[in-house]
Amino acid sequence: MSDPVVLGGLYEVCTGVPDAVEAIGLWEAFGYRVGPTGRLSASAAKALYGVDSALTSVRLLHQEADHGLLRLMVWDKPVGRGLDMAPLPTYGCRWSVHRSTDIMAVANHAEAWEEEGRPMNRMGPLLNARMRGVEGGLLQPFHKPITGLRELQIFMPHHQIVVMQRFNLHVPLYGQPHEGSLLKTSQVCHAGLTVQGGGLQQFDFYEKIFGLKRGNQIEVDHRSAKVSVLMFDIKEGDHYDVIDFDDVRSEKPHERQRSGRLRIFYRTSPRQTPDRRADSMPGNLGYSLYTYRVADAAAMRAKVLAGGASKVTDVMPDEFGRPAFSFRSPDGFAWTLFQA
Repeated sequence: MSDPVVLGGLYEVCTGVPDAVEAIGLWEAFGYRVGPTGRLSASAAKALYGVDSALTSVRLLHQEADHGLLRLMVWDKPVGRGLDMAPLPTYGCRWSVHRSTDIMAVANHAEAWEEEGRPMNRMGPLLNARMRGVEGGLLQPFHKPITGLRELQIFMPHHQIVVMQRFNLHVPLYGQPHEGSLLKTSQVCHAGLTVQGGGLQQFDFYEKIFGLKRGNQIEVDHRSAKVSVLMFDIKEGDHYDVIDFDDVRSEKPHERQRSGRLRIFYRTSPRQTPDRRADSMPGNLGYSLYTYRVADAAAMRAKVLAGGASKVTDVMPDEFGRPAFSFRSPDGFAWTLFQA
């Protein structure tokens, strides 16, 4: 029997919302559409997610994507406000990144949202220029094309969103923008976690147990790209290791990189932040869970348990009727894996 692993890229970003209809209206602008709806009783939700509350979930689909989907989780009794627009360097932060072919359209709507007095933590769009391959290591504005991307952070109370647009950099498999949608955006290209302390070895779990391909690993500090310095509020002395975990089919040439990435920002700076992991667990409002699909939930549960996960539940039907189980990975974040 082959070693059980997760299937494909990151399947869902799950967010607790008080009103599914309002959330659906927002995500339709990003190209998502309503998929199946499922429900769990309070006792069943307690067994699977550790939350003593009845649950109604709506899966949001995006074109023909088989990963990077969304799950809206409406709890009868939410346990808390969640991350509530917490900035990226927050220990426990979760966020989703979506590709757009018109980032200024997203920026225009974000600014209009703010002008109406609605809460938002916004930054950008900021330029992240790629220096690699530039003659002499210098950009040549107004003389040569600039390769890179712009990134826009729009964090709302229940949705932690980053939008990016690439320029002169063709990565065809890394998210498929819905050109017919209002904001011309893709499914989730990658989702992030901010972790603090515990050592780099804790992330071996995602490679050895999940079976993901460990990709780029870079160091980020105050001398790094401006977009990282600003978005993560990096001061002199701060340090991050950024580690990517990809679908095993993803390859390093840009043309063959696949979306569905898990990206870890691991902070080892003396300047620490409060631990907000409890606010990004199921039962909270906002981003609180990531999921993957597996071929055999029981076999994968045994592997996860042996791999050092904690709070591992039994395999049981989730709200969509699929065999599923939940646990906390060695870095302390909540996950649910379900049988495809």
